[in-house]
This record gives sequence, structure tokens and C-alpha cells, in this order.
Amino acid sequence: MKEYSKFIILFLSSGFLFSVAALDTMEKSAVRGSIVFRTYCVLCHGEAADGKGRLATGKVPPPANLTITKLTDAQKEEIIKKGGGGVNRSPFMPPWKEELSEEQIKDVISYINFLSKSK
Repeated sequence: MKEYSKFIILFLSSGFLFSVAALDTMEKSAVRGSIVFRTYCVLCHGEAADGKGRLATGKVPPPANLTITKLTDAQKEEIIKKGGGGVNRSPFMPPWKEELSEEQIKDVISYINFLSKSK
């Protein structure tokens, strides 16, 4: 019985450690994404990612409020890569596929997901 208990404890502990490691990886991705966001996105989407950046004034439609987005990660990726005009959205959103790496795009998506979950 003791061997069985040890196995269960070891099994549960390894799952917990895996979860912590995964969370740590997601957090790192979101932190990297915040840097990319502040470099490329903040002028339109704003510091708070609420669509109220300095260049947002007068834009119709306005930049998206990324704190309340319901888009899937695949949809976010497509918009970032193709730009708004490339997916029948705002033509003011430029395509970033030539400027950002795949990892940077995934990091920005992690950051957006972090922002929308923290609301």
C-alpha cells in the first residue's frame, strides 16, 4: 500500500510541476509579447490595449479593444499577419508577417490573451 501511495504522490507531483512549468512558459511568452506590442502596436491600440492609442483618433472603424476580444488564436494570427484590410477589417491595421517572426506573433497573441483574461 505504501508503494502505491508513493506512486500516486509522485504522479500528482509531476503533473503539478508540469503545470507550473507550462504556466512559466506562457508567462514568458506574454512578457515577450508585451515588448513586441509596445514596439509595434501601442500607437494605435494604446498602452492599455483598449483601442485608444495616440493614432486611433478619427479612425473608422477604430482600432480593436484587445482586452475584450473573443477571437480565436488562429483569427488573431491571421489578422496580425495579413493586416485588417487582408481580412475584411480596418484597413488601418497593417500586415506584420514580413516584420514579425512567427515567435513574435505567438508572443503578442499570448500577451493579448493575458490582457483579455485579466479583465
